[in-house]
Amino acid sequence: DSMLSHLAAAGYAVWIDHELISGGDIWRARIVEAIENSDVFLLALSPNSVKSKYVLQELNIADGDEKPILPVVIATVEIPTEMKLQLSGLQAVILDVDDLSNIDMLYKSLNQLAK
Repeated sequence: DSMLSHLAAAGYAVWIDHELISGGDIWRARIVEAIENSDVFLLALSPNSVKSKYVLQELNIADGDEKPILPVVIATVEIPTEMKLQLSGLQAVILDVDDLSNIDMLYKSLNQLAK
C-alpha cells in the first residue's frame, strides 16, 4: 500500500497532479487550483522531488497562498537552498514508504495543520 492509498483510506481527500489531470486539461491551471483549494500542502521530499522545478513552483505557490506546508521525507535527502526558506522551522514527518507503520504521525500532523 502506498502513502496515498493509506491517506485516502483514512478519509483524507488526496489530490495528486499526475493522476487527476486528463489529456487536454490546462494542467498548470489545474495544479494551481488544487493548491489554492487545499487545506494542507503535503510536500513529499525525495532526491527526485527536490530536483523538480515544478515541485519548487508548487511549493512557492503554496507558500504564497499561506497554505500550511507539511514536509514528508520519504527518502534521505538534502534540502536544496531554493527550498530552505519555505521549509525553515517546519517539522518534517519521516516516513519510510516501504514500512508505513508510523503513518499515524502523518495523520496527527495533517489533523493539526488542517484546523
